Amino acid sequence: MAQVEIIAGNLNSKKENTNIVNLKKKVCAYARVSTDSDEQLTSYSSQIKYYTEKIKSNPDW
Repeated sequence: MAQVEIIAGNLNSKKENTNIVNLKKKVCAYARVSTDSDEQLTSYSSQIKYYTEKIKSNPDW
């Protein structure tokens, strides 16, 4: 049977006394449209605006 080795992550590799609660999260948004119609262009723009504002409004991101 194959052996599996689990290697635990080291969250303190960058700073010695970093508290996990104080780490900022990296986030991204995915926006898309499903057709080439002109109506979808406003939907796409609305999605970009919504997620941009949502991400920028959270100081932990």
